[in-house]
Amino acid sequence: MASNATIPRKGDHVSFHVRDIYLPGPEEFAISLDPNTEVLGRVVGFSDSGPSSGTFAIVQTDESKKVVVPVNSLSPIQRGAAQRKHAK
Repeated sequence: MASNATIPRKGDHVSFHVRDIYLPGPEEFAISLDPNTEVLGRVVGFSDSGPSSGTFAIVQTDESKKVVVPVNSLSPIQRGAAQRKHAK
């Protein structure tokens, strides 16, 4: 992420790639998906990495799964824009 202005907050809609999933792990999330597949979801919380707080985001995906993703792998999205993109 480029700046503090783009750091997601709880409730923000975000996108990331399958390869970016830290837990439960990309291979456990969806065996049939390519690692470059974009995933959409909403930030529901944050976790830390030792002394660094907010290093990981807990994201509820559109598939109703919770995954842990490094914050710097998230891209904020506008929900209306994401829905239009997938409707094409």
